[in-house]
Amino acid sequence: MEDAYGDIPDELNAGIPSDRFLVEWRIKKPKRSRIEVHTEETDTAIQTGFQNDFLVPEQIDLDCSSPAIIVPVPGNFQSLKQEEISLALAWREATRKVFSHYLSQGWVVTDLLKNPQQQDLYHYLMEKQSQGVSTYGN
Repeated sequence: MEDAYGDIPDELNAGIPSDRFLVEWRIKKPKRSRIEVHTEETDTAIQTGFQNDFLVPEQIDLDCSSPAIIVPVPGNFQSLKQEEISLALAWREATRKVFSHYLSQGWVVTDLLKNPQQQDLYHYLMEKQSQGVSTYGN
């Protein structure tokens, strides 16, 4: 949901649109094993680089065609926001474009994975849904 709460003038949210996910927990669905983030079966929707030790969104791919899509996000977003507000805004804009596009095409976010090689990097896992059922990793 884009800017779900409007402007929130507190320390955590000031200056950044309040985009949020609507979450459904499927607690009766059998738990599957964790997947590897980068395989032949995943595409990456945002290519990244580094600037002043912060992850930077560089190129957005809105034409991913694999069964699963990885969306990288910085794990240190609050530090990023305090030190580089323009970079935090760039991340919000990049993720808004990616999530808006793929969610409108029937993809859903199914997991958030911590990158074991990079402390401040997480990956959202998106999967294409077919009549409410994930088509990847079942």
